[in-house]
Amino acid sequence: SHTRQRTTAGRSRKAASQLAALADRDDDIRLVWHIAVGQEPEALCEQIIATLSGRRGVVDADELPRIECYFFTHSDFYTRRSRLDGAIVSTLDNGRLCINTYSDRKDMLRSSSLARHFGSAILDPNAEESLGRCYIADCEIDRNDEQAVIDYLRQKYRRENLMTLDIGTLSASVLHES
Repeated sequence: SHTRQRTTAGRSRKAASQLAALADRDDDIRLVWHIAVGQEPEALCEQIIATLSGRRGVVDADELPRIECYFFTHSDFYTRRSRLDGAIVSTLDNGRLCINTYSDRKDMLRSSSLARHFGSAILDPNAEESLGRCYIADCEIDRNDEQAVIDYLRQKYRRENLMTLDIGTLSASVLHES
C-alpha cells in the first residue's frame, strides 16, 4: 500500500538537517527533491508523498468514494516543519510540488516562481480541503492511536462511519526460461 516508508523518512531527515545547516536566512525556502525510478515509479511517488504528508485513505461507509486524509499518520512534514517547507516528488518524466502546510514559509512557497512553474501540479492539502477533496487530521493526537485519529475526523467532518482504506499497487512479472 502507499503508506509510510522508513527509507524515505530517513532520506528526508538527512536532507532536512543539511538544509537547516545551509539556510542562513528565515526567508530561504527549504525543499527536498525525491526522484522515483525503477519498475513502478508512479507508485513510488505515491509512497513518498504518503511518507512526507502522513497520508492515508479514508472512506465513509455510508458514502463513497474514498478520500485522502493528510497528517493521519506520522509525517515528515509535521516532524520537520521548521526545516522543510515542501518537496518536489517526481519521476524522470513529471513531478509535483508538495507544500508543507505546517511550515511557517508555506505562503512564501505558494507564491514563489517555482510554484508558478508547477502550475496545477501542486499538492497543497489546505487548498484540497477547502474544495472538499481531502481531510486533514490537524490535531495533537498520538499518531500511533489510529482509533483516536478516526474519532477526531468523525467529529471534525461530521461523518460517523469513517474508516481507513489504503489502496496499494499490485504488480507481477513472468520469467521466461529458454
